[in-house]
Amino acid sequence: NSGTEVMLMVKDVGMTPTQALQAATIEGAKAIWMDKKIGSIEQGKLADIIISDKNPVEDITVLQNLNNFSHIIKDGKVMVEKGILTYFSPIEKPPL
Repeated sequence: NSGTEVMLMVKDVGMTPTQALQAATIEGAKAIWMDKKIGSIEQGKLADIIISDKNPVEDITVLQNLNNFSHIIKDGKVMVEKGILTYFSPIEKPPL
């Protein structure tokens, strides 16, 4: 999952947690020439948001467990609420 990939950027590649988070967001968007539409939370951009009481900059492993998130919002839809998957579109299947 994406949380594991970000954690491995820190543990195996040697990035700081901030660098790894930026690689997964704004720098990733820049790499595919989409930074005008995604990659950061700004007016007019599409945004996926993860909300947690824990700080991934202090402990990057926070990103590996849904129970650490009060909400995950993707494409304007609440996907996870209090660690529980809450939404799947009709064409998506839940992960195994």
